[in-house]
Amino acid sequence: MLNMSMGNKLIIGFSLILLIFGLSMFITSKNIETNEVINQRISGLRVPTAEASLKMLNGLNHSLAALRGWMILKKDKFKNERSFSWDSEISPSFET
Repeated sequence: MLNMSMGNKLIIGFSLILLIFGLSMFITSKNIETNEVINQRISGLRVPTAEASLKMLNGLNHSLAALRGWMILKKDKFKNERSFSWDSEISPSFET
């Protein structure tokens, strides 16, 4: 190795750098593909569950607020509001 000319040493060094660069690009592309599969699975399974939970929580808060209003003021509009929150927010969250 010591008897090689400067040009040959540069060519070998540059070739090794290109080989390392190509290998790192290959490994990176495989890791990106793996992450894409995981991301698709999370998007397909976890996001709808979180959205349904959020809708149900909002509906329960709406329903409890209407119940408190009905208990304090004894007005039928709060009973209708509570029924509306169950029909439009809470019950549909169980279907998803």
